[in-house]
Amino acid sequence: MIRAARHQGLVAPLGVLFTGVGLLGLASGHGPTICPFALGTGIACPGCGLTRGVAALLRGDVASSWRYHPLAALAVIEIAAAWTWWVWKRSGRTDRVPGTATRLILAATAVLLLGVWALRLMTGTLPPV
Repeated sequence: MIRAARHQGLVAPLGVLFTGVGLLGLASGHGPTICPFALGTGIACPGCGLTRGVAALLRGDVASSWRYHPLAALAVIEIAAAWTWWVWKRSGRTDRVPGTATRLILAATAVLLLGVWALRLMTGTLPPV
């Protein structure tokens, strides 16, 4: 009975994972933008192209992924790490990720996003809106 309960605890995260992967796999980059920043300014935001980049990376198209957004691989790593931590925590572990480490990772990611965005803005390589 206890063993069955443990497996049931994995149903929700696996469902989320497969749904996310399926949605990313369907992202083709040919639809209209839904980014409020891009729609309001006509300029791609720091995160524009990430979804298409991750989808291309999951399809194995590294060159297209890089063109859509150079930080797509980092996004995949961070999503996988967050999901792994969530499953780890749901399995009954009491270990915690230190809040300082989480804040540092989030701050570093924000700085990277803004830096890459500024560089792409200056070089004219932002994705089309």
